[in-house]
Amino acid sequence: MEIKKVFLQNIRSYTQAEIEFPKGSVLLSGDIGSGKSTILLGVEFALFGLQRGALSGPSLLRNGTNYGKVRLEFGIDGKDIVVERTLRRGKKSVGQDSGFISIEGEKKELSSEEMRSLIIKLLEYPAEFLKKNPVLYRYTVYTPQEEMKYILLEKAEERLNTLRRIFAIDRYKRITENIEIFLTKLREEAKNKEGMTADLAKKKEEEETKNKEANEIRKSIEKILPLLMNAAKLVKEKKAKVDEIESKLKQLNMLKTASAALEERTKAAEKRNSQIERNIIDLNEEIKRISTELKEARDAIKEKEVKAENIAALIESLQKTIREKKQGLKQLENSHIQAEKKVTRLEAKKEEIEKLREDIRKLSICPKCKQKITPEYKQQVLFETEVILKDYTTKLESSIKEKEEAEKKLPKVEEELSSLEKKQRVIEIARISLENIEDKEKVKKSLIEEQKALNEKNAIEKKRHAELEREIKTMTGIEEIYAKEKAALEEVREKETSIKIKRAEEERHLESIIEVINNLKKEIKEKEAIKMQLQHFNKIKSWLIEHFNPLIAIIERKVMVTLHAEFNSYFEKWFNMLVAGDLSARLDENFTPVVEQASYNIDYEFLSGGERTAAALAYRLALNQVINSLLSHIKTRDLLILDEPTDGFSSEQLDKMKDVLQEINAKQLILVSHEAKIEDFVSNVIRFSKQDHISKIG
Repeated sequence: MEIKKVFLQNIRSYTQAEIEFPKGSVLLSGDIGSGKSTILLGVEFALFGLQRGALSGPSLLRNGTNYGKVRLEFGIDGKDIVVERTLRRGKKSVGQDSGFISIEGEKKELSSEEMRSLIIKLLEYPAEFLKKNPVLYRYTVYTPQEEMKYILLEKAEERLNTLRRIFAIDRYKRITENIEIFLTKLREEAKNKEGMTADLAKKKEEEETKNKEANEIRKSIEKILPLLMNAAKLVKEKKAKVDEIESKLKQLNMLKTASAALEERTKAAEKRNSQIERNIIDLNEEIKRISTELKEARDAIKEKEVKAENIAALIESLQKTIREKKQGLKQLENSHIQAEKKVTRLEAKKEEIEKLREDIRKLSICPKCKQKITPEYKQQVLFETEVILKDYTTKLESSIKEKEEAEKKLPKVEEELSSLEKKQRVIEIARISLENIEDKEKVKKSLIEEQKALNEKNAIEKKRHAELEREIKTMTGIEEIYAKEKAALEEVREKETSIKIKRAEEERHLESIIEVINNLKKEIKEKEAIKMQLQHFNKIKSWLIEHFNPLIAIIERKVMVTLHAEFNSYFEKWFNMLVAGDLSARLDENFTPVVEQASYNIDYEFLSGGERTAAALAYRLALNQVINSLLSHIKTRDLLILDEPTDGFSSEQLDKMKDVLQEINAKQLILVSHEAKIEDFVSNVIRFSKQDHISKIG
């Protein structure tokens, strides 16, 4: 990994700044508080985001601002990568917004966690570091000097745990812890299974007892079978006998039913015969009465032979004559009405003319022209009026005569029409009477024929009834025999049912016991399987305790011994380069630095400031070398950032620092220091200053 450019906006003491990093070694130089370390924190934030307990939003975002941004440009394996993260101040705290990662110009908008995951993948850090703070980056690339001093002062167990996380061998401890959790669960499960199998022997005894009980019931059922077969045989025999008698009884009932039916039909025939006799008498009387009415009708119309065949023609002729008479009457009535109207009209006109004549006689002046009327003119007008009056008088006399003639004819025509209609009614009565007589004769004939057939049939059925009665007498007493045999059949059936019930009860009892046995077998099988599982659990438990746990401890010790040897070698090397004189240093088995002078241990607190810094720097460089050797594939192995690595160094130690820097095998080395002498040890220098609480570059 090679850092190329960092852009900051509203980050700590920066309002806006952009820093380009050259290849090789570079020194970030400036007074204390000028903003050098902020650049390194910005790089870490761009890569991994905010980190609980290590890198917070409020510590990064510039006071008085609501928005901040860091953009980092770097290269990995020849690929140009740009990462940008933003900060935003909320009501209660400062949080990070989503950002983006651009790889070879292909930009991806991602959430904070998605960006962190992709960065871990790009740097080829182990996947397990996804859920941790970037401890690997902190101890291989960039560690604040005070934080490295802190690790030297930690308790031995805490230091070992920290190193386990850095070396990614804390998995062995987790394996041991997980095994213990697993063993606890295994013991609980084993205890449960022991409880589940505690009654296994008792269940087997219960199964044996139930099997014996089932065998006893089977023997009892076998004894019942012969009794049931005998009872069934007896029922069959009795049933056959009852069926035979029942067949005869059915025959007797059929005979009785047939006899009763014949008797009923005979009575009905006699009753019908009496009714027919009465109906014939009634018909004769009706025919006699209608014949009398027919004679009266003939006499009324003076027709001796009013027969059915000529009565229709007679009625038709009468109807035609009546229609003609009615039409004539109507015409006569119309003529009378017209004549009457004409007389009325002529009389009115005559009166009008007579009145006009009188008025003319009295007139002396014309009412229209108002001139005097001359006698000659008056005489002429009166003459004309007389002529008109005479004409109307003649017409009136003619019309009165016509009216009187119509009045004379009307009564005669009405009388003739009334006579014809009366004759028509009489003939209709005669026609109905003739039809009634014919119908009555037909009914009478039908009744006589029915009576004859009825008498013949009745005689036959009486004979058949007598035969049936004789046959019924031959079967007397069969009902008593049937009742006796039926009772005997019911008795043997009850006995058979009783045996069947007993057998069913035994079979149900056997089924229930078999069900219990099957359940016991299933339960025993399950308990035996659980017992086998319990044995398997015990084997697993023994193997884990006796073999696997010791093996993990051995592996962890071997790994730690190997790491310790390499770590100690580097630590001694760097410490001896930085500290002259009779002081020496090594690491004990807990990776704790031990400083000796003339074979005596010197407590860390009694070392000078420069010696403490030297011990911390040696520890830091040794840790970097060991991790890069252990994880040779990670992409940050060629990048090293040292923050104030010479704090408290003497002039001689600063000179030795040049030798240390030359020994460090890093393609890009970034140092943060306010020591001017360090500038001679690096290829590039970037200067920082602060004015009015704002950091500047250059």
